[in-house]
Amino acid sequence: VIPTPSSCPTSKASRVHIRHRRPHSHATNASMPAEQTCGGDGVAATARWIAAARALEHERRDGDRMFNDRFARTLAGEEGFQFRGGSAPIAVSRTRFFDDAALAAVEGGEGVTQVVSMAVGMCTRAVRLSFPPERVTCFELDKPVIFDIKEPILDTMLTLRERALCRRVVVPVDFERPPPHHARDPSGHWAELLVNAGFDPALPSMWMLEGLTYYLPPEANQQIFARVASLTAPGSSIVFDMVNANFINQQRDGWHLQDLSARGAPWKWGHNDPTALLRPMGFDHVDVLDLNDLQVDRGRQQLVR
Repeated sequence: VIPTPSSCPTSKASRVHIRHRRPHSHATNASMPAEQTCGGDGVAATARWIAAARALEHERRDGDRMFNDRFARTLAGEEGFQFRGGSAPIAVSRTRFFDDAALAAVEGGEGVTQVVSMAVGMCTRAVRLSFPPERVTCFELDKPVIFDIKEPILDTMLTLRERALCRRVVVPVDFERPPPHHARDPSGHWAELLVNAGFDPALPSMWMLEGLTYYLPPEANQQIFARVASLTAPGSSIVFDMVNANFINQQRDGWHLQDLSARGAPWKWGHNDPTALLRPMGFDHVDVLDLNDLQVDRGRQQLVR
């Protein structure tokens, strides 16, 4: 999905944390922080659930796993494995798809040096993928409660090599609960924070919305897509997962959606025609893939379309 360039916000903001190239190597003798929980935030807890699913994949035998994520089990914690036992069938193909998309963007010919992960959750792409050296900045946006759990764990576990894979910038933000002066347009709040953190809208970027859209209401998604389009230069791209509106309507009383709602993480949005949704915002090319288009080939350790 290629958005067109436009204007960008420039006002000041706060609560930006830069995480990269710490002077020490890794804390082999440091104790892990006491486990925290998401404090009843059901949507935040889904990030730990998906981390648990990634942990189960990482723990498969060598040559049979689709990706490595040595941080996943610790990031999931008990809270993550209490969520359906860590079982999330789409997690493997989705994680690998987003991994491949991130690497393809920064290794391609468009000069992408900025990767923005909206609702990053417990994703560890910035500290496990082999990005081109000294080139890439990964911006991670999510609720403060996510980083309250994630950062102490990574600070304890990361090696010097892992810290140097990219420049990692943490931006805590609640997409639906902005300060009063942004109440009418919450997207303006995170956009300010992002630009103040060093994001340059004049440079090509890769935007990743993984496990986000269906937890937000329609108007919030509309604002996010429009804001992303306004923040991107030619050569930029966006990748996200979403659900079909018909599926939500047909399965609203089914076990999957009822269970998510009971856990405080109801699905709020789906759309049947993402191409029609995105093109009016300036996205020139839209490539829509179904889950059936992404088959896991463990023998070749890749996704097969």
